[in-house]
Amino acid sequence: MLSRVAEEVANHPGVVWTNVISLRREDAERLGYDSAAQWQALLRSRVELLCENYKIDSRNLKWYAAFHNESHHPHVHLVVYSANPSEGYLTKKGIETMRSVYAHDIFRQEFMSIYERKTEYREQLKEQANTSLLFLLQQMQTGICHNEKIAEQMQLLSRRLKNTGGKKVYGYLKSDVKAIVNSIVDELAKEERVAVCYQAWLQCRDEILHYYKDTVPKPPPLSEQKELKSIKNMVIREALQLGRGEHPTADEMVYMPTPSGTSPAPSDVQRRGHHPQQEAAHHQHTQTHWAVSLYRGRRALGDRGGVWGADRAGGASGNGAGTGRKPKFPAG
Repeated sequence: MLSRVAEEVANHPGVVWTNVISLRREDAERLGYDSAAQWQALLRSRVELLCENYKIDSRNLKWYAAFHNESHHPHVHLVVYSANPSEGYLTKKGIETMRSVYAHDIFRQEFMSIYERKTEYREQLKEQANTSLLFLLQQMQTGICHNEKIAEQMQLLSRRLKNTGGKKVYGYLKSDVKAIVNSIVDELAKEERVAVCYQAWLQCRDEILHYYKDTVPKPPPLSEQKELKSIKNMVIREALQLGRGEHPTADEMVYMPTPSGTSPAPSDVQRRGHHPQQEAAHHQHTQTHWAVSLYRGRRALGDRGGVWGADRAGGASGNGAGTGRKPKFPAG
């Protein structure tokens, strides 16, 4: 079969994508990916992924894979192309999607633990943002607020909302009113306790990305985090209450708890056994490595390991990991 596949690929007139999915030896043995059977099951379960991200009709999809049980990095070579030479297109987003999906499948148990902590930190962040904003609003009533920018923006937002019709939620507001909300949220993120919560949440995000990325992109401002959109609507609710004069007195504020009784300062995170920076650094050494390339015309497949695949599939998708090189993004 190997010689037939090699000849077929070498003579294909269209684009052929070659991918490598590679694990460190210790991870492969621990997770069962030191045998061809486990890789075969993974790739066959994600054929639709190939079709979606390579933009290949499932009736035309062709893919083959070969497992190499190398001593320090067991890996599979994955070849993908279309029976229709003019079909197929791979974008940078498609590469990122496939990396993420395969990494989530391979490191499923590790990801479950990280997502549990990420959810915990998200809820703490939402609570702390609300608590900090209420404290600032109470300060405003005394005439002395340590964050004058938030005080001014909350007053402005309150006035704008009084003259706004329809639903008073973020998605329905005009762009200029949304900009005020965003400004408040980003300024609120600078408050010490809120900043600690936000950093803990971001560390979990980075841990996940380190499994299949060499570098992690700079995080966007808090106002641009889609998972934390509820903080924007919390700001809007408090601005509406401010306009109605319904905010708590100083005596009432004394009894307002912070998340879990206190803010999750770095020392608290360590005591719970979740030190985000240390864990992120650890996972840099256990990540899946990816590489992707394409070529036209002749190129022979390697002659080690078994080969399996499908001429046609009911779906498609796959992306490879390599030997520690930064991913190369082929033109579509």
